[in-house]
Amino acid sequence: MPQTDFTSTLPDPLNAAGKRNKQTPSYVNPGHVQWLLRLFDAAILFASLVVLFNLALQFLSPEAALIAAALLAAEFTYVCAIALRWIRIYDIDYLINAAHGAIAAIGVTTVVGGTALLFTNSLLFPLPPGRALVWLAAVALYFLSSRLCAGMWAKPLAASGAFRQRIAVVGGGKHAEAAIAALETSPDIDIDIVGIFDDRGNDRSPAVVRGHKKIGRISDLAAYVRDDLVDLVILTIPMTAHTRLMQLLPQLWKLPVDVRICGQAIDMKLSPRAYTFLGRLPLLTVFSRPLGSGKLRNKQIMDRLIAATLIGVLSPVILTIALAIRLTSKGPLLETDPRIGFDGNPINVLRFRTRTVADQDKPERTLTPVGRFLEMTSLNAMPELFNVLKGDLSIVGPAAHRTPDRDDIGLYEKVADSYCLRHGIKPGLVGWAQMHGFGGHMDSPQMIENRVKYDLEYVDRFSWLFDLRILAKTPFARLRSQSPQYVV
Repeated sequence: MPQTDFTSTLPDPLNAAGKRNKQTPSYVNPGHVQWLLRLFDAAILFASLVVLFNLALQFLSPEAALIAAALLAAEFTYVCAIALRWIRIYDIDYLINAAHGAIAAIGVTTVVGGTALLFTNSLLFPLPPGRALVWLAAVALYFLSSRLCAGMWAKPLAASGAFRQRIAVVGGGKHAEAAIAALETSPDIDIDIVGIFDDRGNDRSPAVVRGHKKIGRISDLAAYVRDDLVDLVILTIPMTAHTRLMQLLPQLWKLPVDVRICGQAIDMKLSPRAYTFLGRLPLLTVFSRPLGSGKLRNKQIMDRLIAATLIGVLSPVILTIALAIRLTSKGPLLETDPRIGFDGNPINVLRFRTRTVADQDKPERTLTPVGRFLEMTSLNAMPELFNVLKGDLSIVGPAAHRTPDRDDIGLYEKVADSYCLRHGIKPGLVGWAQMHGFGGHMDSPQMIENRVKYDLEYVDRFSWLFDLRILAKTPFARLRSQSPQYVV
């Protein structure tokens, strides 16, 4: 295969015009900013309307007035939110031009909110004199101050290109051309295609596709990511090129950016829900951007705090179990269960001993009466809280794997381990896979595949709300589960 020398064509990442450098802020997703603004706007509108309507409904009992005010405020807030979105008030252009955004928001809430209040005063119940005007003035002051503050924050970021998503295309030819065409004809997205990366020569992968140059091999992509020149990597390699795709993925999963496969390059038909869309381009998720160090540090701190709290609260139960084991059978209180921890390091998970100690007279270990109860109720796993304090485990996380006995099962585990390593997430006492009955010993490829599926889903959906949801549902899932592999 003829090779192309890209050495002379590679631009200097720090001097290329229009490119970010290491001092420039990283990409800021406009969708997250818009969601936060909508949340603040809705909260302010709802709270202020509750106060206004509660004052007008004093002829009701205090409880009834508050409930009625909250219901009316929710309806009014919904109508105002629809109107604000309809005029596209949350677009980045309005955010940057703070004065225009404030005027537009004040105008919409004055017209829509004022009309709704007039209707309420005329047909439902009278509002306190002048209070509607006070509400309109307060809302106008909120929009003016919030948009000015948001504009002061957003304008320098927009000038530096922080809201523009920089995309690297991996692979050339007709699939790359179709993907770039879909992106360039998509409305309402602000993107910059950095260039095309491909190891193939110009005879198989054109040097220029729709005006975008092939600027390097795939190995050169790491330097662009390191210099903060790329936010998203899109693979336009067809799924039929399985061998080539498998060679590329190990190189790309190490990059701290989102990696997606172009949906147009997938020959098989998938449900539309399997894709995310960037403009008109369907994308299939391969790897998501690793979690930030701040989130992981906060998770580790909270894990230790929760573990210490639970140990303190459950100390009477722990001491009672320890005393029962000591009085009913000979041997140590605790035993260890070897598992594979974070980064493939072996860990010894602590458990209460549930079996008799093997000796010459009784070489087989059998369940003790206390041990049978402990395993049935999973109370033998309570010492795992000390593993959390030590830092071996998290409270919520992917399932901790045992050393696989078969090569095919090991391959499945390597997928999950690699992905969890990418995100820095440690195994957990409970988790999304454990909650679905795939937390203990897995003895078939199908069970390992299900565990991996739920582990990867947990990593992609990771948040404190999701952790709390898992913690709240785990006891009920344990009661419903008939699977002997279930582990709490």
